[in-house]
This record gives sequence, structure tokens and C-alpha cells, in this order.
Amino acid sequence: MLSSIKTKMDFLEEGRWKDPFDELLDSRTKLNKMNIVKQNVSLVKGRYPPHFINLWEKYDNEKGSENDHPELFGDNQLFAVLELKFAGSDMANFKFLNSEQSYYALKQIILALAVGEEEYQFEHRDLHLGNILIEYTNKKHVICTFKNSKLTVLSKGVNVTIIDYTLSRITINDCCYFNDLSRDEELFQATGDYQYDVYRMMRNEVKNNWSSFSPKTNIIWLSYVIVKVLDSVKYKSINTKVHRMYINKIKELQNIIMTFESASQCANYLFNLN
Repeated sequence: MLSSIKTKMDFLEEGRWKDPFDELLDSRTKLNKMNIVKQNVSLVKGRYPPHFINLWEKYDNEKGSENDHPELFGDNQLFAVLELKFAGSDMANFKFLNSEQSYYALKQIILALAVGEEEYQFEHRDLHLGNILIEYTNKKHVICTFKNSKLTVLSKGVNVTIIDYTLSRITINDCCYFNDLSRDEELFQATGDYQYDVYRMMRNEVKNNWSSFSPKTNIIWLSYVIVKVLDSVKYKSINTKVHRMYINKIKELQNIIMTFESASQCANYLFNLN
């Protein structure tokens, strides 16, 4: 899987302007620390190839894109190109068997964020459904280390990968990497979906200081994901007792999710670690 990220000299680390090679290093560092399997990372320069433009327009016509048309980018445009292991379909297009499967996918997402918070003061800050990949798996369990303990989550046939750390915040070796979203007023002006409210809720939470570690932002995004799991994601089998039972479990989680201050705190509750 290839992902291209438009880049320029506008990324801040501790208030210092960074050059594109530093930003590329940020991408590689975040991928390494969050255990995303990468094949290669490159920095390239120039216009989008015609074939890529045709593919972008095809996607835009069929599904709609909120990104700028790539024809806008000139000969001097820089892109970070990430070659990643294929990790399935994005959550908006994935079809779950039932809500039991999506409930355990939610637990994987919560645990992934919790581990990131504990290890690297990580906040994703852009966890819409397009940034959550789901693939089928034959493994019965997903195992990870959280607070020096091995935790096992039932997979229920799906494996979750969180991607796209463009807006993320992370601390590595006492160095904070973040994107100063106070300079992107347009991000906070859109309306029409809870996703756009979440950006404004995040800004209120961090008080527009995007270098600060505010894990509540992960909870705010989890509240969004839960809404989408209940109202938007696709299911193959909805007229079953199991589906109805897990819809109720997801609704119970929805009722309490905003009482948590971090994904770590939420994971403690879900996995009975307190």
C-alpha cells in the first residue's frame, strides 16, 4: 500500500521550523514507534503523474474527497511517500459480520491508543473512519503489552490498524513531535458531521496549545468512532440476538466514554485492570 503526504517547511518541533527531511524522519519515527509495518519511506518532488491524477479523480467521483485536487501541486511540490504493508479496508467501507465483531474492533482501537499514551504520550488527533483499517484474520486473539502486562483481546475474525499520523502528537526521547493546528483555521470551520465538531472539541481541550499532552483528545475521537459504529458502519447480519446484544454493549460504552480522561483509563476499565 502506498501513501503520499504533501509536505513543506511548515511543521513545528518545540516551536522550531523544520525542513522536509526532518518531517520525513518524523514520519518514519512515528511509524516505527507505533509498530506500523513499513516497506519503504521516500521523499519525492514534482507534479502528480497523470495516472495518479486519473485514479484520484475516479475516487473523488465515486466516493468524494476532501483533499485538494493534485493538479494544484507544481514542479517543486514535495511528497513523503510511505510504502506500507496492506492492512485491509478502511472502516467506512468494511462490512462487519455483526456488532459483536465491531465491538471487539473497538476494543482493539482503544487498547492501541492506550498503549500509545502510556509509552509515548501519543494522541492521534484525526481518527476518522478512513484512518482505521480492518482486515480479516484467522488468529483468534490479538496480544499486546500494556503497562508491562500481556493483554489478550478476542479478534472475532478482524485485525485493526490505525494509520495516518499527520496531525498526531508523540513524545520520543523527551522530544515532542506535533503539528501546530492553530495555524490551520480552516480545519475548524467545517460543519455537517460530528467529525468536524470533534476538531473543535479537540481545540477546546488543548486550549490551542498543540504541543501539550492531552489524552482526552483520544477519548473525544473514540466517542466519534462509537457513534459511527452505531450509525454508519456496514453489517452483514443485523437481525440476530447477538447483534442486538452487542449494540446494547456499544451503547453502554457510548454512555460512559466521555467520563474517561484517556484511552488508558478506558482500557483499565474495559479490561478490569483497576
